Amino acid sequence: MSDIDRGSTPTEKRSKLVLISLVISRLANVTPTLIIGLLLVDIATTYESSVGVVGQLQTASSLVGLAGARAPMLNVFRSPSVRAASH
Repeated sequence: MSDIDRGSTPTEKRSKLVLISLVISRLANVTPTLIIGLLLVDIATTYESSVGVVGQLQTASSLVGLAGARAPMLNVFRSPSVRAASH
């Protein structure tokens, strides 16, 4: 038996698994940004661009990703009547 299964209620087990899932998904999302940050100078040199421009491209890419991630969440918090009217 693992530590997750021992002495926990089903709700506690589920919340632990949700937390583990969130940590893993967060690591998967942060990794590309971290790698680009570490290789920023090399990327700028390869494309014969300034480090500032490459950094701004990374920022723009992150903002587009943020907007795309937030879009489905905005529909969840609408009232059912607003969602029905939009379809």
